[in-house]
Amino acid sequence: LSIALIVTVGMLMSLNYVMYQELPRAAPPERPALVTTALLSTLVLAGGLAAAGLLASPLLTALLGVDLRTLCFALALALAMTVNQLTESFLRGLKRFRLVANLKLAVAVAYLAAACVCLLVLGVRNVELYLVALIAMYLVFAVAALVGFDIVPRAWSAARARAMYRHGAYVTAIGALIGVIFGIDVILLNHLADPAEVGVYAVYNG
Repeated sequence: LSIALIVTVGMLMSLNYVMYQELPRAAPPERPALVTTALLSTLVLAGGLAAAGLLASPLLTALLGVDLRTLCFALALALAMTVNQLTESFLRGLKRFRLVANLKLAVAVAYLAAACVCLLVLGVRNVELYLVALIAMYLVFAVAALVGFDIVPRAWSAARARAMYRHGAYVTAIGALIGVIFGIDVILLNHLADPAEVGVYAVYNG
């Protein structure tokens, strides 16, 4: 999660904050192009960063003190969180706050119920199942949030994408610093302490 929170900043590039401003003031006919450009640009950037992370895995695993499996889960989680935050911003940008709340509540309750059954009834102690379920929860929210939006690939605009990223770059710089500040402690401790102790620290600190 600590790795994913930092990576998400680079994948998202604060386009969610750009959507908060641009969608409300855009004319309705312009909104499909805005949404399409933001979504497709983010998918390409996030996918590229995930692929780069996998290619650089020998260096990153040594630097972060994790194994390849953990790095892969972190990148997958970052991708899911990125899409989740972006699609949520589409709804918030159009002031669909009630829908956002209902969707978040529904997926959270579903995840909690599934986790309780797996942990308390089935006795599943493997963390991978819960990580996969968490990633799925983020993706289900994203797909549900996109219902009703017109995603038109040919409406993607390079000029619009440049403007979005230029706008988001300033917020991203701040977000990157915050992400490092709130995530670097767990990563550093992972080099120095027993993994179980790091896990307990992360739970209490969270």
